[in-house]
Amino acid sequence: MMKKILAVLFAALLVLALAACGGKKEDPEPSGTVGMANPWSDVSTAGEAAEGAGVGYFTLPDSGANVGTVTVNWSVFRWMTGLAEARGTVGNAELTIRKGLKENGTDVSGDYGTYEKEWTVDVGGVTVNCFGDKNGMTFKALWTTDNFSYSIFLRDDGATGLGADDTLALVSAVQ
Repeated sequence: MMKKILAVLFAALLVLALAACGGKKEDPEPSGTVGMANPWSDVSTAGEAAEGAGVGYFTLPDSGANVGTVTVNWSVFRWMTGLAEARGTVGNAELTIRKGLKENGTDVSGDYGTYEKEWTVDVGGVTVNCFGDKNGMTFKALWTTDNFSYSIFLRDDGATGLGADDTLALVSAVQ
């Protein structure tokens, strides 16, 4: 009988000891959302974007200018180290043009989609790689100069893209 009482008493002490070790921890107060920092800095002009990115200059057609048969309008200029960006519209399509340091790669578009057709064109002695649909409408264009990589990228829900002459005119207007 004494063994049973000691066994029950020992079991009760063991349960109490384990309960004391498993005290309730209070969750710390959340300090806000933690995530990756946004590397982009918004600015007012293409020149400020170029300066911030360290790409020297970033020449674009003026907002409201006709380039080929389309009108270009700018709404956002921004930069991150080594890359300047302008966003706006061309016709009904969203337009993004980027200029980056060539050492960061030749495709600075940020677009990793696949296209039905790829081709090259010569614009003033510079080879431009175009990506688009089977009808030759351009949705992405890439080219490089001595130190810089450039890209034109269109997001167009209507699947129109830029025609050949408009692509050449826009590439020619970007430095």
